[in-house]
Amino acid sequence: MRIVVDENMLGTELLFAPYAEVIHGSGRHLKPEVLRGVDALLVRSVTSVNAQLLSQANRLTFVGSATIGTDHVDQAYLKQLGIDFAYAPGCNATAVGEYVLMALLTLAVSSNTALTTRTFGIIGAGHTGQAVAQRLVALGLQVYVCDPWVHVTDPALMQVSLSQLIQACDVITLHVPLTTEGVYSTHHLFDTALFESLLPNTWLINCARGAVVQTAAALAWQTKHPEAKLVCDVWEHEPTPSLDLLTATAIATPHIAGYSIEGKLRGTWQLYQALAAKQGWPAVPLNELLNQAQIAIQDVVTVPPVLDTVDLLSVCNRVYNLSKQDGLFREMVKQMDGFDTMRQQHRYRRELSAIRILSEQAETVRFMSQLGFSN
Repeated sequence: MRIVVDENMLGTELLFAPYAEVIHGSGRHLKPEVLRGVDALLVRSVTSVNAQLLSQANRLTFVGSATIGTDHVDQAYLKQLGIDFAYAPGCNATAVGEYVLMALLTLAVSSNTALTTRTFGIIGAGHTGQAVAQRLVALGLQVYVCDPWVHVTDPALMQVSLSQLIQACDVITLHVPLTTEGVYSTHHLFDTALFESLLPNTWLINCARGAVVQTAAALAWQTKHPEAKLVCDVWEHEPTPSLDLLTATAIATPHIAGYSIEGKLRGTWQLYQALAAKQGWPAVPLNELLNQAQIAIQDVVTVPPVLDTVDLLSVCNRVYNLSKQDGLFREMVKQMDGFDTMRQQHRYRRELSAIRILSEQAETVRFMSQLGFSN
């Protein structure tokens, strides 16, 4: 069996090499001829899986995407060809939840704003939206959720319509798939009209898909409301984002909010589970894969009984410093292929669980574990 895999996926050799020939390639620049004589294709969101890409795939029976989104895959065409498809819902939810947490702490410290003075809205209550909600609730914040497809059962969350959320919240974070059809289409969901209805000092975080936010509308809104804050991890027209929008953002990164070592391994593992079931390969427990990949606690930190926002951000920065990533991105994006280069080099990020927390107060340890740290 021959499998073509995106060169930036982690754990492919550990999982697939015992049963198949693993061929690594560039996901962004994958050519149709590479798929001749290939049985399975494993991609990420940078690869558009469509009729053009599969035009020379004469043996393909399985396509897997190590992502939570599927807008880059023509699933109807795969079904027409009888090709099985699998993806990895929830694989990077923890990483995205932690990214949003760190973005909020960074904005709070840089603007000298107490998070408790703000009201938070989450648009999209899937895996990543729930991961964000878990951390906001742990911080004791007021949280509204909007998702017409998901019924929220957590009593700490208030489920409301989109218009109600926009009117109530001055921090909004986006976690929806990119869709172009139906009454709940998300393409350019944040257009000029919706931006004009936002509270003037809103913080808007987009970790969904770039085209959920209309670039021109975002720029006009930011110009009109300089006190507002934009955090963009995703961009229209990746890998060539609007430099004007980049300049206008408070925090900018190149579609790496979900890029943790643990998240990448979970995504690869979920695809292995699907292909193993199809091929009759043995199951591999996730913990076994993490152990084989030598994912372990990297630090132990003793924290005071009471932590303020600066303290929390300081501990988070020991795992992953979002401000440094922002600065690096602003420099690298000026280079040819800088967007993709930074993504390709982004292989070291751990999740907060890489730090074990010690404190004289058990309640403090419990609180930090709710944010994602180990205890």
